[in-house]
Amino acid sequence: MLRLVAVRVYKYLLTKWAISNIEKQHVKASDPDALNDPFEFLPVDVTDDNYRKQIEERVQFVLHEKVLCCFSQTATDPLLWAHYGDCHSGICLGLEISEMIDDRLTPVNYVNRRYQPTEIANNQDIAKKLLFTKFSAWGYEREVRALLPKEVSEQPRELTFITFDEDFALKEAILGHKCRTCTSGINSKLADYPGKVKLLRAHPSLSDFTMSTQTAAESIPA
Repeated sequence: MLRLVAVRVYKYLLTKWAISNIEKQHVKASDPDALNDPFEFLPVDVTDDNYRKQIEERVQFVLHEKVLCCFSQTATDPLLWAHYGDCHSGICLGLEISEMIDDRLTPVNYVNRRYQPTEIANNQDIAKKLLFTKFSAWGYEREVRALLPKEVSEQPRELTFITFDEDFALKEAILGHKCRTCTSGINSKLADYPGKVKLLRAHPSLSDFTMSTQTAAESIPA
């Protein structure tokens, strides 16, 4: 029997999308065509055109059957807040995922150089190397990715959503320290959740270069 462990991951969003996700109790899956790394899914030397086509076909085969969700392992990095949290004006959702020990949730592997085709030619799981490997410069993101079963839907891939449930649960909503959204409206939406969801606010630490969190006050910061 597979053991289940709870893993906390974070999704940085613009305020309007975070509030929409809280209200509708879901989060948008990542659109592979909209990811911001030009080397996405290509951590291997693809100088040979035929080899590149093979690689792209393998990735597309996997993504046809699954949806990709991208998260971070941290909510305290000021760069992540700046780059993905609307310059600290957005909201970060803290999600608890029940991770089956079958690598459904996988940390991204950061490398300094691209693989040579011969290095992965005999790898039994080439698709995972392609989907979960990025250039080391992206390492500050501390990214983890989940490949989840795709539900039958008429929605296009860029509009695929993952519904919150006991295995994919919203546990906290963290307001950026410049976020000016009134907390009472968010709290009223969080009241509809079966378990307690914390509403927090990030603020610059007084002792190091990280963002700390504390319970969000009702008033909007000046």
